[in-house]
Amino acid sequence: MKQYEITFLTIEELKNPAVDGPTPEIIESLSGKIVSASSLGRKQLVYKVEKQSEAYFSTIVFEISEEKVAELNRKLNLKEEILRHLIVATKKSKGALPKISKKVEEELAPEKQVKEEKVEEAKSEIEKETKVKAPKVTKTPAKPKKAVEPEIDEEERLKTLDEKLNELLKE
Repeated sequence: MKQYEITFLTIEELKNPAVDGPTPEIIESLSGKIVSASSLGRKQLVYKVEKQSEAYFSTIVFEISEEKVAELNRKLNLKEEILRHLIVATKKSKGALPKISKKVEEELAPEKQVKEEKVEEAKSEIEKETKVKAPKVTKTPAKPKKAVEPEIDEEERLKTLDEKLNELLKE
């Protein structure tokens, strides 16, 4: 038996996906075994699925023979309360990740040392270049400029405005 994970969207909330709902019943009817189940709760959908804008997400990890996965998929497609589902094959977890052996670590040590030396060389070259190419530049503060206002006679300005107004009124 191979281990699979199914994530599905339902219209109604399932408090315990391993017990509630149609999926566990179908898995067990196909002689599958449920390993774990969890409910992710109600989520807003990015786009409507069967006229629904929100759905309840649930995930079940189960074991079933490879031949029966297609039949499980077909039966889930027929259930109206399941909006969408996705079945993915997973690897059975057997504890923590393996540690790197000392032998492998010793083989990698010279490569690591060479890389560190190259990094130090590059840093020193950059420092040399920046010392040579960076002349000091001093700036003198700029003097504030006085705002120059054009001297226009008030009477002339009013006459031109009156003329423009008269032209607009004639039109």
